[in-house]
Amino acid sequence: MTGMQASEWEQRLTVQLGKGIDKARHGKSDQWIADRTEQLGHPISRTAISEYRRGLRKTMPVTDWLVISAAIGVPPVSILFPGVPDAPVELLPVSDEPVAFDALRWVTGERQSFPEGIDVLLSVETGEMMGHATGRREYRSSLGDTPGMHDRYESNDYSPEYQALRLAREMHDLFMEYSNEGDEIWKMLQGESIPKDVREGIMEQYTKKIQERHAKLAELEEQIKQFGGEIADETITEYGGDNGVD
Repeated sequence: MTGMQASEWEQRLTVQLGKGIDKARHGKSDQWIADRTEQLGHPISRTAISEYRRGLRKTMPVTDWLVISAAIGVPPVSILFPGVPDAPVELLPVSDEPVAFDALRWVTGERQSFPEGIDVLLSVETGEMMGHATGRREYRSSLGDTPGMHDRYESNDYSPEYQALRLAREMHDLFMEYSNEGDEIWKMLQGESIPKDVREGIMEQYTKKIQERHAKLAELEEQIKQFGGEIADETITEYGGDNGVD
């Protein structure tokens, strides 16, 4: 790809971000957004906001993208890929135009391979290229996220980073399951008519599940560390008394 072509792609992507901002602002003025960015610690001028929104700038720093997203109050990927799920979007210079949700899933690590937005049609009998399909919605496909010609990893050959993300999501789901079940158990035990033996039986089963989950969480944490992820304890800072503000 020539420098000119690369520059054109960069500008098309910036125009796409501008459309995302314009759609997500829901009538809020450029000055309103600029004021919000100042409150968030990274001031962006009204002029810059206006030029981003209208696609007049060639590029947008990641810093501005994140802060503008926070100022408007939307996930950054919804600005990067407006029109979820099926709007065609810019992704990479070598790709066609995948649909927004397929592109989003790659950026958020929900898929290993990046969508190319085009599907080559091959003859079952000869393997000859018979044509191609565009606008394919891979997130609806039962075939999975198959790698394309430019992918770094082959099918079922996942990067350590992808593996760590997948395990982190599994760990999050386990925590949510634990939290939701705890709320249900608490509500159930509030009933005064529950016999003591039934109450004890519920608590015994719940305690067993907690132990099983703790073992599973420890296993997930160890796997995440093996793939280069970081597991850390929370740090608590207390205020008041001799250590801080009264």
